[in-house]
Amino acid sequence: MTPLPRLAARLMAAALALTLLPAYVHAEDAAPRPHPWKMALAKRMAEERYEHREAREQRIEGLKKLARERKLAAKPGARSKLKKRGGDHARPARPDDLVIPATEFTSPARRQQPFGARAFTPPANVLINNRNGDIGDSGQSESAIAAVGDRLVAAWNDGQGFQTFSDTQGWATSTDGGLTWTDRGTLPHATGVTGFTWTSDPVLTVNEKSGAVYYAGLCDFNDVNGARSGVAIIKGRWNGNTFTWGAPAIVRGVSAATDFIDKEWIVADSVTNRVHLSYTRFPSGLSRIEYQYADSGLTTFSTPQMLSLNNSSENGWVQAARPVVDGTGRVHVMYYLIGQQEQDFYRLCSSNDNGNTFGAPATIQTIYTNFGTGTPGFNRNTGIQFASIAADRSQGPNRGRLYLSWAESINWLDDVLQVGGNGNK
Repeated sequence: MTPLPRLAARLMAAALALTLLPAYVHAEDAAPRPHPWKMALAKRMAEERYEHREAREQRIEGLKKLARERKLAAKPGARSKLKKRGGDHARPARPDDLVIPATEFTSPARRQQPFGARAFTPPANVLINNRNGDIGDSGQSESAIAAVGDRLVAAWNDGQGFQTFSDTQGWATSTDGGLTWTDRGTLPHATGVTGFTWTSDPVLTVNEKSGAVYYAGLCDFNDVNGARSGVAIIKGRWNGNTFTWGAPAIVRGVSAATDFIDKEWIVADSVTNRVHLSYTRFPSGLSRIEYQYADSGLTTFSTPQMLSLNNSSENGWVQAARPVVDGTGRVHVMYYLIGQQEQDFYRLCSSNDNGNTFGAPATIQTIYTNFGTGTPGFNRNTGIQFASIAADRSQGPNRGRLYLSWAESINWLDDVLQVGGNGNK
């Protein structure tokens, strides 16, 4: 063989080898199948809101049935008809839900107590919501709070809404630093749609310079596209000791039949006056982290940006994003990634142009989670592994530093027989 044909043959063989190498490597190092427990956790997080909606629908059907039975019982001969139907009886009526205004209190002035100057006794816990008329199992949860000086606003999931088939969000205000509170009932509804209902996940934030308070919550509503799952934001302000909400703005709505939104979070930036919003979207059983921002008046919202990766490692495995601003125009969004094997991850996307564009996500912490349970005393059937994030916005040497807090366990999948390290851990 002459040199030129030999060289051509070698080049052809090298090209063929390079062509086949990725397939060979893929066959040899194929990614392991996702751990079944992790698959169950991802499925559980995606089904949570569907369960809430199903519970609401079941309660509504129960109420309709009770109304039919009462109507039938009021007719002549109704008792004999009920017996013929198999012994059904009209159940006792549930007490009407009374709207009783909470009493306004005049509180004594608080003494100033510089933190760290001396020991002080924490004040007693104060009940925020008015429980008059509440049914026994209408629990409250997922509370949020924001302060403008001594004037505070709080919000929470109000389970009484499941009993009355109405909003499941409540809110209250305090004008004395939290010593006393007034339950304000339900929040305003968005206009231009029908069937608007606040459903879950209250979040509050404050613009420290303007004093504007922003509330974000999940909602359900109907528009020209049918039943929708969405997230809405309201802006409110203090005028003296009177607090007033503006009109809610629906930021995003998706089809409730094949999609839904969950775990939204907001932060107000006093430097740019933008309101930054992140949330998890579950299209067709998958999950992705999306982000939008609004102007201070909630009149214009940016186009949604997908921050998590659109691949098999992340789409369907992410949840619980939280945005944070550092006072220099940078925006960071942290989210939780369920690893498909033993470890889980917290990921971070950062923007250097006030949220207009973001860089690729990076892992900031690798953890082992109690995804099959929770910490001691935790009474939900899956562990909630959502982290909190904050930024140093002071003028000190650590300005811009980010702080992350979370709960985790030891690597119990591998080390369960050596728990405690013979007393060393």
